[in-house]
Amino acid sequence: MNIKPTILPAVLLSFVLSSAASTFAQDMPLTQVITDDAPWELVSEGYQFTEGPAADAKGNVFFTDVPANKIFRIDALTGKVTLFAKDTARTNGLMFGPDGRLYGCRNGEKKIVAYDMSGKVHTIVEGVNSNDIVV
Repeated sequence: MNIKPTILPAVLLSFVLSSAASTFAQDMPLTQVITDDAPWELVSEGYQFTEGPAADAKGNVFFTDVPANKIFRIDALTGKVTLFAKDTARTNGLMFGPDGRLYGCRNGEKKIVAYDMSGKVHTIVEGVNSNDIVV
């Protein structure tokens, strides 16, 4: 496993520590989000295998299409789905960190990565098998 030593303490700390102040609605049960009078709505279709939904602080939802090697973004205001990143090496298991970056398991390259909001990927750890992530 090849880990950048300057990043390792911060990464490990962010994976281990959590506080009530930084807990978001991602653990909220669907019964508190979906009501009987709110109909289900198809936002988009035509994907091979979607995985790893994660919401940013603005309510935009990001998800992967693992075999297509793409990450998509659902705009919180318009509901429009756009391509966020391509050639993602089968990234799945997405989660936002307190730094606002989108973390994911880049399984095709055995890496844990962070995407900045322009879609640029940054390697955090190499040489690891992973599927899901908690930040």
